[in-house]
Amino acid sequence: MDLNEIIRTITQEVLKNINGEKEKDCVFVLENRGCDLVFPVLEYLGDEVEILFLDDDLGSKKPSRYVLPTLSCGRMADIALGRTSEPLVEKVVKLLLSGVKVETLEFEYKSYLKTAPESLYKLYESYEESLAAFGLTMIEEKTESLKVKKGLITEKDIVKAVQDGVLALEVSKKAIITPLAVEIAREKNVKLLKS
Repeated sequence: MDLNEIIRTITQEVLKNINGEKEKDCVFVLENRGCDLVFPVLEYLGDEVEILFLDDDLGSKKPSRYVLPTLSCGRMADIALGRTSEPLVEKVVKLLLSGVKVETLEFEYKSYLKTAPESLYKLYESYEESLAAFGLTMIEEKTESLKVKKGLITEKDIVKAVQDGVLALEVSKKAIITPLAVEIAREKNVKLLKS
């Protein structure tokens, strides 16, 4: 990083702080920007995060999540066996070796449930278990709503809901919702439903 880039970065950070802008979480998608596989990831993540791709320069950004759009059978077997057969697989293995968790939207082998021989399908299930132990797991589907039986709803409840993929929190009519919880819910697109 040259001196001008450092000055520009610091200036941008200072201006963000002065203007009260909150920095979005950064998610690194382990695929090139133009690849068709990234569209489901973009749809899943929405606008609440900054998304970077393999062909982007990270600069000083520190991703909070690493997402692999889909994990093909070949790549899955290679990662489970620790083989780095291609640059993308090598990147994933290095992330896992560094203790970084990686998520995927889809394991390709699951689409063969009805046609694959049972023993082959079980082999891939064992690969999935190995990958989970390494830190590579499937992204949990977002759930529509979650019923919360608390009298006080805080920003921590909203943050946990977002982490759990919840789109709406159902709270009692008597529940007190803090102003910060309302603000975070609005920012993260979590609906608050009083019932």
